[in-house]
Amino acid sequence: MVKPGGICWTTTIGTVKSLSILEKTTRLLTDAERTYYEEKLGYTDKQLDKCTIDEEGKLYLKTENEDKEGQEDKNGVMYERKTNTVNGVAVEGVYAVSDTKEAIIKKQDASIEQAKESGVDKLSTAEKGNFGEMCTDKDLREKEYERISQNIVTDVSESGHKGIDGVYENLDGNPRYIIIDSKYGSSQLQETQDGKQLSDNWIDKRLDDSVGKEKADEIRLEQVLNPDNVGVAVAHIDGNGNVTYEAVDSNGNPIEGKAVFHND
Repeated sequence: MVKPGGICWTTTIGTVKSLSILEKTTRLLTDAERTYYEEKLGYTDKQLDKCTIDEEGKLYLKTENEDKEGQEDKNGVMYERKTNTVNGVAVEGVYAVSDTKEAIIKKQDASIEQAKESGVDKLSTAEKGNFGEMCTDKDLREKEYERISQNIVTDVSESGHKGIDGVYENLDGNPRYIIIDSKYGSSQLQETQDGKQLSDNWIDKRLDDSVGKEKADEIRLEQVLNPDNVGVAVAHIDGNGNVTYEAVDSNGNPIEGKAVFHND
């Protein structure tokens, strides 16, 4: 039986079933893999029964929304096939996408304006961090960069997230990719067990979770072949939402006088 998105399932009882997704052949999980992903992802037996894996180690989860791919329900919720990164594991499936890109932008803009009207200095440290991250998203959109990292913040009151604040791409940009940590006011990059924030090692440990392994490897390759095409910078945000950028070196230290955007 052929499912939407080019998925062909075989369900012969008593044999291993497989499917081909976009010309990739997958198989059922072994017992050892089931144990590993049960611990890694917290999946139940029922969820693991619906998982297959390809030769590159990517999981495919047959969700309850499989037949809704590309459709919109009565509430305006779209269903799309996409890859989510869960605890460093890429899992592809059909998921509900309740917010369009336009809706996300509207939410961010509204939250930014509300924070400025109420007074950003009255916000908690975490809320100021969210404010700064949204301002960076907004500023880079205006510079025609698209956010390609996950866990986008749309309200100052959100719980936030750990890891890289934002990874952005502009196919015609110089640099093409830019990796950002947003800091509000006088906040600075901090030391961690993986090195200073935005140092090479710190980024490498978090890049897969941020953008997925496939895109992360593209960025790593670009860093080797064309280092100037991958920018790394701190975004400094003030109470008015203004954003300035400061390039950093491989150790996460500021590089005085170096432009982040080479066409500045």
